[in-house]
Amino acid sequence: MKKVILLFGMFTLFNQIILSQELNMHSFIGNSINQVISRMGKPVYQDDSNPVMICTFYKTSTTRHVFVSNNKGVFQAEACVSFTNESSIEKSVSKLISECTSEGFTSDTLSTESYCVQNVKVKVEISTSKNSLTNKFDLRIKATRISIFSLIFPISRKE
Repeated sequence: MKKVILLFGMFTLFNQIILSQELNMHSFIGNSINQVISRMGKPVYQDDSNPVMICTFYKTSTTRHVFVSNNKGVFQAEACVSFTNESSIEKSVSKLISECTSEGFTSDTLSTESYCVQNVKVKVEISTSKNSLTNKFDLRIKATRISIFSLIFPISRKE
């Protein structure tokens, strides 16, 4: 019995570590929701009341993940990860951007707290902020599938 409890505890800890380190949200775009579940584990909640927009949620003590999918696969994936110090968040952002650029994404720095990387299929928005309530640093990552319509008729940003 103790071995079963120990194995379950180790599996849960391992799953939490893997889940908390998942920042490559762009890698989920186009995958089926079943592929996401096999990679991320059992979701905390899944709303499949609308088959055109199935929302799947994951949550740990330091992360929140949301996947929005339809019958063609995941078209939006978001993550919010909390860090205890600023240097950790800066390392994670640098690593994420360098991984994206090595995969063919182009990078655009919008400000010191906001970045955008994209290729012809996926746009990834990365933002950082300090949470004044928890005194932690939040990293938000939002990956969206780029539709062919937005490539033909781009909408210019007004700042």
